[in-house]
Amino acid sequence: MRVPKPWFRKSTRSWFVQLDGRQVPLGRDKQEARRKYHALMAGRHNGHGIRRVDELLDEYLEHVQRNQKPGTYRLYKHYYTSLNSAVPNKRIHDLRPHDVQRWLDGKGWNTTTRKIAVKAIKAAFNWGVRQGLISSSPLVGLRTPPALTRDVLVTPEQWKIIAGKAKGELRDILVFLRETGCRPHEARIIEAAHVRGDHMILPKVDSKGLKYNRVIWLTPAAESLIRRLAAERPEGKLFRNKWGKPWSTGRLNERCQGLSKSLAFHFFPYALRHTWITEALERGVDPVTLAILAGHRDTTMICRVYQHLARVPGHLKASLIKATGGEAAAKAG
Repeated sequence: MRVPKPWFRKSTRSWFVQLDGRQVPLGRDKQEARRKYHALMAGRHNGHGIRRVDELLDEYLEHVQRNQKPGTYRLYKHYYTSLNSAVPNKRIHDLRPHDVQRWLDGKGWNTTTRKIAVKAIKAAFNWGVRQGLISSSPLVGLRTPPALTRDVLVTPEQWKIIAGKAKGELRDILVFLRETGCRPHEARIIEAAHVRGDHMILPKVDSKGLKYNRVIWLTPAAESLIRRLAAERPEGKLFRNKWGKPWSTGRLNERCQGLSKSLAFHFFPYALRHTWITEALERGVDPVTLAILAGHRDTTMICRVYQHLARVPGHLKASLIKATGGEAAAKAG
């Protein structure tokens, strides 16, 4: 069925939309007319009878449970339950971006968490449009917050302090992250069955994007660590907390936050991956090889995100001399 679009009448300098054989005025201001249009379209009757926000979120949550990872389902359920509490029994056509913004402002989350929450909410409404459950999303104008920058590097001196203060199970997973440069969530789900001698293979179902097997290559230190854990835990996750349970994202971050309180610098697990990639670039590993080792499909992420080398003037100066042939000229002279 053709979706009616708003149109502008020059004679009255106003916006209208044709709905059910009648012209519905939307006002003169273009942005306000657009908001009214999306609200009207979101509230139009549909054969599935979805009228309320909680009904749509429940429908999408069932879809997520059937088609995505359990972790994604739990995360989305957390955000949807929170939003439903903030806008109880809210009808879709009455929902405004302001309602969601007010909900976000009241949670005290950092910008990265807010970004994930907004993406989760928008995903449900966009899915509803694609499935024909609603005519349009009322959240078109809702801005997705930027993620927090993770531009934190761990110096060799800082790593010695971290490795000295981290004990037992926490030290094991941090050492593995430092040696391999893998993502924290990859380390958390590794099992003995993934081990292939000097490397590990995470199947597509466990890898980021669910499209490719993820190969994690092991340094001698990482390989020794994995051999020890695999012998102790032939079944289940290799990295576990002091209670013998697999690390969760929240628990690992919480332990690292506690560790940070005893340090003179900020530290979180993902900083080890950034450090590993930055040091590899400094040591001359080419971006194509590095992208493969880091689990990226191409060099785009390496070039776009890992700009830490701008903070290493000595490396930049040496690269400049090498690029201009100065190094060879110096040797010849």
